[in-house]
Amino acid sequence: MRRTVVIAIAATVLVLVPGLAHASVGGPAFCVNGVLYRTVGTPTDLSKTGAPASSFDTIHDFGGAQLNVATAAPGGPRYNGGRWRVHALAWNTDYATTLAAHDADHDGGSSDR
Repeated sequence: MRRTVVIAIAATVLVLVPGLAHASVGGPAFCVNGVLYRTVGTPTDLSKTGAPASSFDTIHDFGGAQLNVATAAPGGPRYNGGRWRVHALAWNTDYATTLAAHDADHDGGSSDR
């Protein structure tokens, strides 16, 4: 009986909180210092929670041209649990030209993926 109640409660929570039902673990999603990390993507928006800015980690969004790059890594001392402050990046030329102009180690961005 107790097991049935627990299952019923769990099912109700999934129905009432649609974001939980759609959360999924994907492949590599971002990198920090050349190390790739996976993440659990949820549709949850934490920006309007009133949390202080210091409780968010910065992640740079390259608009799909390459993996996102974060400033803190899971397990690191500055990591806040994946609550991201997203900085969308833009450039004045195409991605390849911009990469060539700013690729300090001339590796074609491979250490950033």
